[in-house]
Amino acid sequence: MSTDILATPAVRTADSAYVSRFDGLTRFLRLAGFAAMVATAFFPYFATMVFNPGFIAAGGLAIYAIAELLRRGRLTAWLPYWAVVTPIGFAATYLLGSSSPIELAQMGPLPDLVRDAVLLIPTGIAAGIVAATDPRIRQLFAVVRIAALLSAGLALVEFVRGAQLFPGNALDKIHAGNSSVDALLLDGGGIRAIVAADHPLVLAALLAATVPLALASTPRWRGICEALILAAGIRATDSDGPLGLALLAIVVSLFVARRPLGATFGRWASRAVPIFGIGFLAFCAVLVPVIDPDSPLDPSSQYRFGLYSLIPRIFVEHPFGYGAGIIPRGELLIEQLAGTIDVARTVDSELVLSVIQYGILGYVTYFAIVWLAVRASFVPGAARIAAVAALMITVTGFFLALHVWVSVLPIWAFLLGIAVFAVLRGRTNPSIDGKEK
Repeated sequence: MSTDILATPAVRTADSAYVSRFDGLTRFLRLAGFAAMVATAFFPYFATMVFNPGFIAAGGLAIYAIAELLRRGRLTAWLPYWAVVTPIGFAATYLLGSSSPIELAQMGPLPDLVRDAVLLIPTGIAAGIVAATDPRIRQLFAVVRIAALLSAGLALVEFVRGAQLFPGNALDKIHAGNSSVDALLLDGGGIRAIVAADHPLVLAALLAATVPLALASTPRWRGICEALILAAGIRATDSDGPLGLALLAIVVSLFVARRPLGATFGRWASRAVPIFGIGFLAFCAVLVPVIDPDSPLDPSSQYRFGLYSLIPRIFVEHPFGYGAGIIPRGELLIEQLAGTIDVARTVDSELVLSVIQYGILGYVTYFAIVWLAVRASFVPGAARIAAVAALMITVTGFFLALHVWVSVLPIWAFLLGIAVFAVLRGRTNPSIDGKEK
């Protein structure tokens, strides 16, 4: 029985005449489109030289999905979405984004909110649903792995050289072309590799998410070697959180999950997510928004604990948050010896940012996404690998504001789209075995 939603025998018949004629072209387009999205994730430094990275990512996902649906003779069933909804998303994003600087200032966060809500997120999820039954989904995993391994290798080169490979990247722009930007990356005695990504932590999160894809490759020894290279690349970014996740995934793969864990374990694991969410809230309640120079923890870790300590306060004072896209200035403060830090300067946590903007709803939504990824990680089929990768990215949301990075949001939404389909349908095409139709 077909697992393609909206697919019917009549629809398949209507499209079948085009399949054999354009099979070679659609195979090329599906990989080219997906590769374009992956390129904007790992190499936005180069993507910005070509066009708007958000448009490239969304356009690449749309091309992938349309080509794959056409290749399988399923395009007619999806035509209303890709011919109507997606173009509206592109048009709305372009019209708002092309406004004058004065108009953009007056609109505030609206252009970014529209871009995320009507273009990047729905396009990513819809493409993920299509990929969930793609019999050649391992080819998509291979594209991600190639980009990640290339980035990891270059990150190691940067770390050894002690200098960036691509001056003029995002951090250079943030620091207004400061020639000493390399010194600003120093953390613990070494340069933080960035390669062509938006930020060292963003690169680390993407590399960590690729580790499950590497571990699922065959032969097994190659997957382990790839995972270790990715972990080394994360170490070059000097990002402790993603490194810990990557090493945990490797250890679990080697010693715990040598065989797929059953659905019963998956149900128990997913039930533990809301319990953890409640426990984490209680943990936040005992934290204080202070950076203590005498603490054994490094200032970066203390800053994030300070961010977490604000969650209960926001629940009480602003249970529905401050509003979409809004971060209040001069209100959420973290104390340190040299004075106070205004959280509005940087919120290094998707969880905290969601709470600031949406209050209790943001907190619940974040852990609902964690639950979704955990639940899908135990569904048989190809979705399991992508769901674990989605879980890795989502967990990095404890120390990275995921949705504010255009390079991260599309691939995150894509992986979650696969997880959504897996949970709703209970299974996917068994292409995890590498068999193609």
